[in-house]
Amino acid sequence: MKAFNFICTIAPENNSIERIERMIYKGMSVARLNLTHGTHESHFVTITNVRLAAERYFVRTSYVCPLAIAFDLRGPEMRTGEIIERDVKIGESVTLSCSAEFLTKPDGSTIYVDFPIARKVKKDQVILIDDGSVALSVDCVLGDNIMCLVRKGGILKSFQTLYIPDIVNQLSQPFLSEKDKNDIDFAIEQNVQFLFASHVKDGDSIDKIREYLDDNSSSKSIKIYAKIQNQFAVDEIEEIITKFDGIIIAPTIAINLRTIPVLERLTLWKCKRKMKPFLLTVESELESAEIYQISNWSLQFVDGIILKRDACRDKFEAIQSLKVLQKVNSIKSEMSDEENEKFVDFSAFDFMKVALASSTVKASITSETSAIIIITNSSQLPFLVYYHHPKCLTIVIIEDEMQARQLNILNRLIPLIDNRELKTSKENFAVEFTLKSKITKPGDSIVILNDEQNSMTIHYIPYDRQKQLKF
Repeated sequence: MKAFNFICTIAPENNSIERIERMIYKGMSVARLNLTHGTHESHFVTITNVRLAAERYFVRTSYVCPLAIAFDLRGPEMRTGEIIERDVKIGESVTLSCSAEFLTKPDGSTIYVDFPIARKVKKDQVILIDDGSVALSVDCVLGDNIMCLVRKGGILKSFQTLYIPDIVNQLSQPFLSEKDKNDIDFAIEQNVQFLFASHVKDGDSIDKIREYLDDNSSSKSIKIYAKIQNQFAVDEIEEIITKFDGIIIAPTIAINLRTIPVLERLTLWKCKRKMKPFLLTVESELESAEIYQISNWSLQFVDGIILKRDACRDKFEAIQSLKVLQKVNSIKSEMSDEENEKFVDFSAFDFMKVALASSTVKASITSETSAIIIITNSSQLPFLVYYHHPKCLTIVIIEDEMQARQLNILNRLIPLIDNRELKTSKENFAVEFTLKSKITKPGDSIVILNDEQNSMTIHYIPYDRQKQLKF
């Protein structure tokens, strides 16, 4: 059983169809595009290649891969402009400038900053670049230019994040910039399934996105996930979980490092109680400590892992990471009915649907079935089954392509877009898929949950492959 799904970052410069197809084979269920970098034209090429790779995967496997696409919005953050990459040493002088002159004409000595901070900073204040990989100390301010000394050396690159601990509360930036609005329009145009909102501060952040989306009726089905990256979000975590469709823990230096393990654990259980997917971010090059952390997370029902660096670089670090993570997939998580009722709140859902989902999972465990097959036109029942934590894989037959791709972000659940021939029933279409995928074998028992008929039945797969089940 797979322990979790993988959300892989695809950069415009490394977006070949062959590489993306290889990531799909290794377990990628969602392709993440970071809209902070690149242009709409370059991202359009990536989206096209992602969909072509999924089509090639279908030709090779006969499985319509409902690969989802997520746009990671930039959000309200400060970044450096385009610069000539260089390695700086402790004690060197570096100049930051808010002047637009250096936006279009970068040079090797002055770094453009896209927010007017010159009037905010003071002598000896610390400025952190790229989550603290480079640390500067303010020496003096001359107009729009800030003269700094390097306190921690490192490599300076274009478009890196910039954080000033002492004045973070004094900086007021609109949550949705014009760039974010243009990126959301592009997301609607490209029919993407997820938006990852960066630097969320409270539950009102999603209201601003929803208000902008309301002008386009086709965009209402897009799921919006909040990235927890600062202390403001930590303080308002309850409201954020309630309002957003899912949560991503993506710690930065804006959060006290000592509190991150507790934050992750508490947020996970709060998400489970409200039935909101919970994603964890890791580097594409996994260290042993991260592998240990992920193996623990698989036991705690994390819903997905985001490889946040470019997943298609020449050295294929992400490919190696996925191979390691697949070994973690053998870890099986179990939760008793009493524990499940304690942590998950089903009160907002129809009682009959909850009872049907609960009975299905209990029957599956008692009968030791190899798979649960759900026939539905909505993602609600698969969600209810998922949060009852079945021990076997769940196969969902659903016609709505958008909902199928959004379900693909959940672990231990495989959505199938209903493209069967008319002579084949939905149930037999699903059974044939489980046999081809070696999820089941002749003689195995399966549970079939039909949402359209509000029925749940247990069947045994016949040894004669030509003989179809009767429903």
